[in-house]
Amino acid sequence: MITVIGSRLCPDTMTVLDELTKTEVPYDFVDILSGLDELRKYLSLRDCHEVYSEILGTGRIGIPCFVLENGNVTLGLREVLKKR
Repeated sequence: MITVIGSRLCPDTMTVLDELTKTEVPYDFVDILSGLDELRKYLSLRDCHEVYSEILGTGRIGIPCFVLENGNVTLGLREVLKKR
């Protein structure tokens, strides 16, 4: 099962969740704005993972983010869907 990290306030996150539901891809959802613990974990991932190298310093948040079953992290829904 994949983990989707995002926010219910983010239109891109909500679009992704709808697409995953439509294509019957099972997922867990972590809302980074549901508590400080979730936000801290996400910021730690974002600050250290190479997938964010292109967006750091741009003002973008970097969500939705996907953590695949094998532990790989991606920002691309296409990569998630092609693994199915």
